[in-house]
Amino acid sequence: MPNKKKFNKNVLEIEVNEDEISISVKFKGKSVDRDPSDFITPILSDCLNTCTKNDKELILDFQELEFMSSSTITPVSRILEIGKLRSARIKIIYQKSKKWQYLNFSALRIFETNDRRIEIIGN
Repeated sequence: MPNKKKFNKNVLEIEVNEDEISISVKFKGKSVDRDPSDFITPILSDCLNTCTKNDKELILDFQELEFMSSSTITPVSRILEIGKLRSARIKIIYQKSKKWQYLNFSALRIFETNDRRIEIIGN
């Protein structure tokens, strides 16, 4: 049975959907806080822990995000670093037609692995 949770802070909404094979974390609205790590990191850490414990893929979906401050990339890159150490499966999905998304997320390709455990995908 799917498990859904929603988290909100200011104009940022994070929707977490868990099913048998993955946890999908969808970012919506705008991430405008000066230090969004306090809000984002605990959510992503909990999702990553559940994924590694239960052999699930973690999908971070930014396609519906309208804007994010540059400091938002920090908690995302930290989760990728930790996931890489834990051999987790992580997929980041973004809209490459949005220039700001392309610039931010294409830079995260340094975390991609040859075995495609970690993928950065622009749609």
